[in-house]
Amino acid sequence: MLFSTVPSPPPLNLKRGPERSAPVIAVITRSSTSLTTRVETGCVVNSVASKSLFSAFINERNLLDMAKFALTVSVAILLQVISVLGAVYTEDKCIKGTWHKASPSPETDAFKTCHAFKDSSCCTAEFTVELMANETRNLYNHSWHRCGQLSEKCQQFWVTQECFYQCSPKVYQWAHPSVDGALLGVPVCSDICDQWFNACKNDQICVENVLVDYNFTVHGENFCPANKSCITYQAMYGNGKNLCEKMWAGSYNYTMPNADYSNCLMMNGSVKPVKPVKPTVESEGVINTAYIALLQLLLFVVAVML
Repeated sequence: MLFSTVPSPPPLNLKRGPERSAPVIAVITRSSTSLTTRVETGCVVNSVASKSLFSAFINERNLLDMAKFALTVSVAILLQVISVLGAVYTEDKCIKGTWHKASPSPETDAFKTCHAFKDSSCCTAEFTVELMANETRNLYNHSWHRCGQLSEKCQQFWVTQECFYQCSPKVYQWAHPSVDGALLGVPVCSDICDQWFNACKNDQICVENVLVDYNFTVHGENFCPANKSCITYQAMYGNGKNLCEKMWAGSYNYTMPNADYSNCLMMNGSVKPVKPVKPTVESEGVINTAYIALLQLLLFVVAVML
């Protein structure tokens, strides 16, 4: 083992004054051939401290950059969410059905029925004229009377359902995810389902599901299957819940209304809920389009300034 002896430095002058010498530090280093002694002044300590400070500064900058990046991503996601909310909840819309308009609009006095939807309708006045004159025989080649002529009060509920499906600008929220022009699970207030059942319970029908259980011709005309007999609505459905949910292949969901009818829709528009069934899709809306656009702009500016 090799040793190196370093002479002791003179006593340090610890008194304050202009002539005070910098502290001397003895550093022993090993070269490739021998041990050498290197004496350095306090500038070494300063250099080490500077490097530590610089490293801490770099780490702090990295953390700050990461925080800015995370905040920017969060703002971008928030902007997307707001865009979706603005698109979904600020206006009425129409589903993509055969007789539906591209977008809802007010109708004229030529509107013969479906009056609950006249001010913002997805169906035309011409549709209502045809519905009143020939029901759906010319519209779809579909008859409601395959088990005999329906009673007037029962027939009126078929008209009510057709108006709701064709003309309401609210039902698009429950558009079927894979079938254009179809609905799935629209929350219909139990009142209307029960009223419909009571109006039709003594009338007759031969199929449970009127959308798929009939025999259909190539032109869409419906007939009772040979193995199906006509029975009363009472026997076929038993109650309003089954009528609403089974007759239309799950298009409607029998829903007990809350106090202000904000959780369901009345097919005939007899009850206008004070609050929307979902976050509103009315043109006036809970979330106004202008406010959404302003909020998007402010968030964008904040993100850029970061």
